[in-house]
Amino acid sequence: MSRALWVDPHHLRTVAPQFDALADTADALLTELTSTLDAERTAWGSDEGGTAFARHYVPGAESAVHAALSLVALFSAIGDGMRATAESFEATDTRFSRRLGEAF
Repeated sequence: MSRALWVDPHHLRTVAPQFDALADTADALLTELTSTLDAERTAWGSDEGGTAFARHYVPGAESAVHAALSLVALFSAIGDGMRATAESFEATDTRFSRRLGEAF
């Protein structure tokens, strides 16, 4: 059995900027992380101990940067998706209302 779908476009538009803000915050943190990592790239040296440290540290640091990039993209996509859903729902509702009005 089908269930009714209820969407509050105004609420979606109200909440979407919160995800934009999360994306902005994550992007600022990513910039700080990248700057810090770039400044420390060779701080451990190139001797045997430094090379061993780098072998384990660098992949984890790169993974953290990629994860932060993904978060920025995710939060942005959620905000954009909420706005697109609100627009789509309202457009569909408006078209359906017009057709009903034309039928009667």
